[in-house]
Amino acid sequence: MFPSIEDLMKAQSEAFKASNTVATTAFEGAKKLLELNVQAAKAGMEESSAQLKALMAAKDVKTLNDMLTELFSQYAKPDGSKTATYVKSVYEISTATGAEVTSLIEKQVTASQKQLLASVDALAKNAPPGSEGVVNVLKQSVVSANSAYEQVNVATKQLLEMVEANFSGATKAAARK
Repeated sequence: MFPSIEDLMKAQSEAFKASNTVATTAFEGAKKLLELNVQAAKAGMEESSAQLKALMAAKDVKTLNDMLTELFSQYAKPDGSKTATYVKSVYEISTATGAEVTSLIEKQVTASQKQLLASVDALAKNAPPGSEGVVNVLKQSVVSANSAYEQVNVATKQLLEMVEANFSGATKAAARK
C-alpha cells in the first residue's frame, strides 16, 4: 500500500518544521556573530576615542611626540591576543551553530531514511509475485545509499576534528606570541 494523503501531509509538515528549525538555528548563529562584531567595533571605537583624548590632552610637543611614537609602535607590533580572542570567538560560534545544524539535518535524514525503508517494505508486501528480485535490488540500493551517507558523515566528522585540533593549536601558538 502506498502512503496516504495524511501520511504525505504529515511528512511534509515534519519536513517544514525541520527546515524552519534549521533556519532559526542558523539565524541565531548569525545573530551571535553580529553581536560579537558590534562588541568588537564598540571596543575599537572606545580605544580610539581614549587614544585621541590622550593626544588632545598633551601639554607640550615632546609629550605629544612620545605619545605618537608609542601609538605607532603599538600599531607596528599589534597585540595578537585580541585578534586570537576574536577569532576564537568566531570559531566557537560557527562551530556550535554548525554542530547544531548538522545534528538537526542528521535527524531529518535519519527520519527520511526510515520513511523510505518503510515505503520499500510496504511496496515489497504488495508487490506482485515474481518481482522479488526488483524489490531486493531496490532495498539493497536504499541500504547502500544509507551506508555511503554514513561513510561520508564519519569522514566529514574526522576532517572537522582534525581542522579543530589544528585551529586550536594555531590559536594557542598565536596567543603565546
